[in-house]
Amino acid sequence: EYICIDASGEHDSLPFDLNKLLCTEYNFTKQFDIVSNLGTFEHVFNIANCFENMHNVCKRDGLMLHVIPCNCK
Repeated sequence: EYICIDASGEHDSLPFDLNKLLCTEYNFTKQFDIVSNLGTFEHVFNIANCFENMHNVCKRDGLMLHVIPCNCK
């Protein structure tokens, strides 16, 4: 199962605010084998909640992938 979270709700994504805890704000408790952050965290204010959300939706022994933009020279 593939689920995408995006505040816009476009492309069948879940329109959740990642600044809030998904389990308490949206009663979202599904867990996945792989959870990815493909540059999303740079667009939210509460980074701690974002990491907690990723931790909560990732299954035990699952994989969390973070791809963060970098300005390397």
